[in-house]
Amino acid sequence: MPVTLFDHLVYAVPNLQAANDALTAALGLRPVYGGEHAADYGTCNALLSLGPQCYLEVLAPVAAAGAALPPFAKGVAALPEGDVISFGVATSDLPAVQARALAAGLAVRPSKANSRVAPQGHTLRWQGLYLDHDLYRGLVPFYIDWMDSVHPSATAPAGAVVQDIVVVHPQPEGLRAIYAALGIGIAVQAGNRPALVVTLVNGTQRCTLVGSGRGLGL
Repeated sequence: MPVTLFDHLVYAVPNLQAANDALTAALGLRPVYGGEHAADYGTCNALLSLGPQCYLEVLAPVAAAGAALPPFAKGVAALPEGDVISFGVATSDLPAVQARALAAGLAVRPSKANSRVAPQGHTLRWQGLYLDHDLYRGLVPFYIDWMDSVHPSATAPAGAVVQDIVVVHPQPEGLRAIYAALGIGIAVQAGNRPALVVTLVNGTQRCTLVGSGRGLGL
C-alpha cells in the first residue's frame, strides 16, 4: 500500500483577512480566495499551494451571513485563534478506502458528489468520505476524490512547502495502527493533549501552525 501524507490541511480561522495577513507576513505569500461553501456550511476559504497536489485551506465564516451562520460556521467563528482542525487525503478509489477504514474499526460517512465554480471560472467537482473515531476525531483524515477537477493546488500561490508535520495524542498507539491501516505516513508522538503541528517554509521564511485536530464537527 503506498504511503500518503495529505492532500490538504484544514486551517479554521475566525477571520479570513486577518489569517491571510498573518500568513503573508510569515511566508511572503498571500492565500488566494477560493470561494464559498455558504449553502451547507456558511464558510469561505483561501488557498495556498504547498507543492503539487497539496495545499493549505484557510477556512472562515462567510462574513456577510452574520447571525444566520449554520452551526459549523458558528463553531469556526467562536475559535479564539487559528486551528488546524483536520486534514484530507486524496484518492480515486473511495470504496477501497471505505473497506480499509471499516476493517480498522472506523465509522464511515460517504458524502454525495459536490461541485462549485471557482473564482478563476473553472468548476471543481469532488466527493468525500468521512471517517469517524470518538477518541481521535480530526486526527483521522477524511478522504476526497477530485474526479475530473483541476486540483486546487494548481491555481493557488506557490512556493511554500511542508518542512515537517507531526500528530500528537495521549494514546498514540491506536492512532498509529489506524494510520498504518490507511497507509498514512505521518509520525504520531505521545503528548498530554491532541495536536496537529505543521511547519511550512518558503525559502528562509517559516511558519508553524498548531491545531487541535478537533475535526470538522468542531
